[in-house]
Amino acid sequence: MKKIVLPLILSGILISACGNGEDDPSEESEAAGSENIAVTEEDSESNNNLFDASDIEEGYWIGQSGNTIQNEDMVISNPIDYDPSLSYTINRTAYITYMSDGEILQTVLYDDAPPVTIRTNEDADSIRVSFDKSKLDSFNMVAE
Repeated sequence: MKKIVLPLILSGILISACGNGEDDPSEESEAAGSENIAVTEEDSESNNNLFDASDIEEGYWIGQSGNTIQNEDMVISNPIDYDPSLSYTINRTAYITYMSDGEILQTVLYDDAPPVTIRTNEDADSIRVSFDKSKLDSFNMVAE
């Protein structure tokens, strides 16, 4: 019995360690996944949040390679107007896809301890935000 169980366990570990070359956002680091930052009443009641939870698509995201990746646990915003002269801050781990005239310029994973100020991309005119759908009700993005 031990001879059968050990190879099965080892093969399971090996399979789980293999990936498709993209980070799997549903397996974010424990530190990033344990975000306990609440959206304040001020944030939720104001119009400062640029992210509209009703203006999303479900079931895929854009990886750092720029490829669309299917994943039923993910959501992606429709394009959000972006002004490089402003500073944008998010309150959850997310992938930000910078775009210009509908073309993908770059996708960056922001997984530092929130709140996180995203990098400026001078060539972008819009962005799309991808993250695990469990964050949908609490995701917040503001520009200053």
